Formats: sequence, structure tokens, C-alpha cells
Amino acid sequence: MFSRARFLVCIPLAISLFLSLPGSASGQAEENPNREVLGPQLQSLFRVEGAKKTYGSAEYTGEVAPLHVQMGAEDASKAMSGTESTTAQYGVIVYTRRPEVLRENGIDFNSTYPEFVTARLTREQIAVTSQLTGVKSMRAAGVAGSHNDVAAGVSGVRALNNGRLNDTQYQGQGTIVCVIDSGIDYTHGDFRGIADDTQSRILYIWDQTLSAQGSEEMPAQRGGSDLSGFNYGVEYTRTHIEDEIDGSAAGFVRQEDTDGHGTHVTGTAAGNGGGAGGGIPAQKYRGMAPKADIIFVKAGNGSFPFSNVIDGMNYCGEVAEDESKPLVVNMSLGANFGPHDGTSAQDQAVDNFVSSASG
Repeated sequence: MFSRARFLVCIPLAISLFLSLPGSASGQAEENPNREVLGPQLQSLFRVEGAKKTYGSAEYTGEVAPLHVQMGAEDASKAMSGTESTTAQYGVIVYTRRPEVLRENGIDFNSTYPEFVTARLTREQIAVTSQLTGVKSMRAAGVAGSHNDVAAGVSGVRALNNGRLNDTQYQGQGTIVCVIDSGIDYTHGDFRGIADDTQSRILYIWDQTLSAQGSEEMPAQRGGSDLSGFNYGVEYTRTHIEDEIDGSAAGFVRQEDTDGHGTHVTGTAAGNGGGAGGGIPAQKYRGMAPKADIIFVKAGNGSFPFSNVIDGMNYCGEVAEDESKPLVVNMSLGANFGPHDGTSAQDQAVDNFVSSASG
């Protein structure tokens, strides 16, 4: 039997933002910063005594792992020997209501707020800034990163993936994930087979923004399916996609992800982590259902008419029934207009889609 559901998945993607580089502090290097102003992480820049400890695979001395180690700004061995480069810069929050004093002393900063400024400072500049009039405190900027792998564990999905329920590894096998969004990078390794990357996990792509040309076809032109109402756009099959990723691209598939949102959402929902690269462990960033088949509907380029979204949802339902597989539909889209009380056309379409499903 078939089940259809609508899911909205939001995985925070956190980014460390460093703006322009600061100027050099005037005067000679200060080896005696005002420690009462510095937070513990910044104080660690000036500690080299004490027993060795470890932070990950790096060794350090003192009470707190230095920013050299935590932020990777300098080689840990150089940092701990006191021979670190004087040009290494660190993201710092400087709490002051008198930022002009910093500039008067040759300290540049980036963003300005009533209570603090952000800056990129060398160790010497941190020491100088800590002694300036009006500087209340200085703290190391927090370090953020991509947490797709963490989110899956915290949400309990990895427990299901790994067989904690019914001794069964629920990884999406035998199901279909349909994503309606901006497009998909169908060449990405996350949407290919792990053992054979010339095999695509994408069953169909329906690009509603294109007009068929040459031998391209609309969904309505495909025989054996109840797709007669979907008489616009271009439908690409798994065969078309695999002809593009087999090492000798045919140049037939014209669908593109114009802003990356659709690719990101699909990776979160069903990526298998096969396209990590860059030294990242294979499958570290796999999605919630890494073994599910995928249908993608490109419903727009940044803006998505609800008529397209409704058609895309029903298209996926028809294909899933043809494939005799359960279906999950993801629409990470939204709008502020309308009644928001369940009476809009799109709300009624979703309610009917879910309630009319078998299973």
C-alpha cells in the first residue's frame, strides 16, 4: 500500500563570517596584555607554560586550548613553542562603546554595534587593544560549521538508519522522496550509486520551466501512466540522466539548479554522502533516507507558482503509484499571502493529497 506525506526539513547551515582584514597596531608588540579584559580563549594565546594537554590530535599547554589549535590559524607545534607567526589573525569581539579609540591606536575593526565591534586581530593587536581606554572586555568569536551529520543524530534519524528499531536499518530503501524546488545538480555524487557512480538514484526530473525541444517530451507524452494533465515542461528519465554521468555526457538534459536550494534540500532529505570529497569521510553528510529513490520537480527559478507546486505534488503521486512505492513529498517553500486557515487552494490540495493516499 502507498503512503504519502509532506515534510519540511530545515537543517541549519552555520557559517563563520570574517570580513575585511584589520590594519597593524601602532607601537611595539606587547607581551603583557590586560588579562582582566581578555576571555579565557584569548588569554590562552599568551600561555606557553604548564603540562601538555590535547585538543583533538594537537597538544597544548595551559588551561584552555589556544585559538591556534581551536581555529587552525597556525601550526600547533609552532604555537606551543612560542614561534607562531606574528601575522596570524583571530576573529575577536571587542566590547566597547568607544570604537574610535581603537582606530586612533591603529586597530581596525569590521562591524560596529552599540556595545561591541568585530575585528580580525593578531596576537600583538589583541594585547594592545586589551589596554585601551574604554575596552570593557574581549572575547574570541565562536566557531561554527556545517552540522548536517549532527542533526541527523540528534533527531534520532541515525538510530533508525542503524537498526535500533525492530533490528531493521530504515534508510529509505523501497521508497521514493519527491522534492519540489529550484532544481537539482543531478551529477552530484550524493545522488549516484555508492558502488557504481554511473548509476543515478533519480527516477525522474520534471522541469516545469522549460519548453520541450527536439526529442524532449512532456510527462503527458509518456505512455502507460495517468499523466495526461501534465502537458507542459520537460520530463527527463533515469536513462537520460545516466547518459550524462557515464563519463561521456550526452548533453541532452538541460535542467539546472539555479540557486542551489533544491540540491541542498534533496541532499538533506535523501543524499547518500557519496559526493563529499575534499578529504571528508565518505557518507559523513548523508541525508535522512540515503537509499531512497528520488523524483525531482523543478517548479521555478526562485519563485514558484502554487499551480506548479500542486501539479508537481500530484505528478509525484502518480509516478509513485506506477512504481508501487511509498512516497514522501518535500516542499521547503513558503509564502505570506493567503488566509493561512486551510482554505487556500494549495492547502486543500495538500490535505486531499494526504487523505486520499492508500496505507
